[in-house]
Amino acid sequence: DLVGGDRVVAVGTRGTTWRSSVARNDWQCACAGTQFNLERVQFVDRERGWAVGGWSRDKRVALCGGMGIILSTNDGGDTWRPSWQAKGAWFYDLCFVSPQIGYVCGGYGTVMKTTDGGHTWQGPLSTGTNSWLYGVHFVDENIGWAVGTHETLLHTRNGGKTWQSQTADGWRRPRDLRERLRSVDFVDSSHGWAVGERGTILRTTDGGNRWTQQKLPIADEFVDLLELRDVCFVDREAGWIVGLLGSIVLRTDDGGRSWSLCRTGYRGGLHAVKAADRQHVWAVGERGARLASSDGGRTWSVNASTSRPAWAFITPHDHHLNNWAG
Repeated sequence: DLVGGDRVVAVGTRGTTWRSSVARNDWQCACAGTQFNLERVQFVDRERGWAVGGWSRDKRVALCGGMGIILSTNDGGDTWRPSWQAKGAWFYDLCFVSPQIGYVCGGYGTVMKTTDGGHTWQGPLSTGTNSWLYGVHFVDENIGWAVGTHETLLHTRNGGKTWQSQTADGWRRPRDLRERLRSVDFVDSSHGWAVGERGTILRTTDGGNRWTQQKLPIADEFVDLLELRDVCFVDREAGWIVGLLGSIVLRTDDGGRSWSLCRTGYRGGLHAVKAADRQHVWAVGERGARLASSDGGRTWSVNASTSRPAWAFITPHDHHLNNWAG
């Protein structure tokens, strides 16, 4: 259920934002006042939220190298202001576990932390890797994971002070190719999933001490073509995965031991998926596509624009402290 919230927020390229009521699916477009590409957004209540991204459209900045940005809002997304901006790593994901404590991750193994609601940021924290980190998820202020290129699976139990590498059992491709992991989600300190290139779906039931590969009902030659972009679980059993093959959403009711292919009617790529409960699910993707389902992902309604750029992330307000928005 939504904790006093009835809206959905999405962000995308060139600072574009969309908002909609859950009941009416009435999307309204706005701008966050930046030309940066926004990758992820999260709210801790109806008013306070943050978005991350990078790489300004300004060619002068592009010539000088990448830049990362963290935006914040205190009025439900009506206005946004930079909370942090500097040359260096592009930020790809964020996770707030309380109104004060949050983490962001990005290029060059970057993880940054705030303990004052984003007014100041600590870091980059020492992660021990230079891999691009695309996903981060914390279940409380101390216990979290980050995933990225070269099969990177990192785990911390002390709020990011130190990180340990984790590996997946028997997970190797021909010629020892190391896949890029794009997203990670946990429903508690033990049960989690990570997804990425070549149809990779990893599952753990012991906090990442052991990760196992999960099978898809697709021939291997087609699985290798899948690039999975986001994973979302609302409990230990019910979850969804989206990727660049946006005509389908992967759905499970048994923790990923088996997966169903649910057709969406959309032919572009999907970048993110979030759910309020087992029935209400949203996905966003290329060309400004906003997809919604009220039956657990079995069927979808599609709202797409041919004039809008790719989308990155969507989240219903007020659920982020309940372990389903990352």
